Amino acid sequence: MFLAVNVYSALDIVKDGKSDWRIIVAPQPLPVTLRAAEDLQLYIKKSTGALLPVEKTGIVTGGNNIVVGDCEAARKAGINVTELKPEGFVIKTDDGNLYIAGKDTKGDANSDHWRNAPQSGTWNGVSAFLEKYLDIRWFFPGESGEYVPERKNLTLNDINISDYPKMEYRRMAYIWWDGMSPARIAEVKAWERRNKNGWSTVWSGSHTWRENFRGEDYFKAHPEWFAEVNGQRLAYNGEYGLQMCTTNPQGLDKFAEIIIKTAPSPGYEGCMFSLSPNDSGNFCECKAAGRWMWKNCRAANLS
Repeated sequence: MFLAVNVYSALDIVKDGKSDWRIIVAPQPLPVTLRAAEDLQLYIKKSTGALLPVEKTGIVTGGNNIVVGDCEAARKAGINVTELKPEGFVIKTDDGNLYIAGKDTKGDANSDHWRNAPQSGTWNGVSAFLEKYLDIRWFFPGESGEYVPERKNLTLNDINISDYPKMEYRRMAYIWWDGMSPARIAEVKAWERRNKNGWSTVWSGSHTWRENFRGEDYFKAHPEWFAEVNGQRLAYNGEYGLQMCTTNPQGLDKFAEIIIKTAPSPGYEGCMFSLSPNDSGNFCECKAAGRWMWKNCRAANLS
């Protein structure tokens, strides 16, 4: 929901396909914040033909600046991103400048990984701006899937908008895969961001043993941490990865340590970490695991 208040005079950002405006970011912006600024630059150019330079100064002198992301200029304009909801943003005009700043976190700007990709309130704000004021849409990945009306002018009236995603987890899995070309993967990931995909609560039901408790890291020193099959600790389980022995206390302590170390950095509202086993079977058949299974099946009246 947009909340708009008229305060300042109109701004001619592009006139007759030309502009003397600049895009300002912090001297050392977060990667995803810089990526948002570059997207703003790209689509203003596609729509109007005007190429606005991106400058890493973090400050403004006078007008004709689009300030993107958290920086000294944004804070002087009264934007405190720490007060925003996760992935939230502000779009406002102030004293002859336009500000688009959101709550961003550290991480690879090209990642859409469910656990460690950055939040990008600023990119959400850029997309909202491009949708609302340039009528741009992204229907599916790639240039053929976007709608960018051409215009010679971009004039803004006074703006004061704040918003944030009401759905905390907005992820579409398996829409790209390693067999695709790097260029196509990049298109898909950018399309996700432009449509405000993201998450302020980290959750996934993925097979985390394969990723976070790998046999190649621990089996040689601690085979007892892994599944016993047909009387032997299984040293190989194909592409699926080794299954854990879920009754070994030391192995479970190590897995807990790994979870704590790989949890998301501060900035997320919450984190739910999957404990899912790997695909393919070959689960532990050791005596301790058998006793655990018998006890719990009996308690559930399944024995």
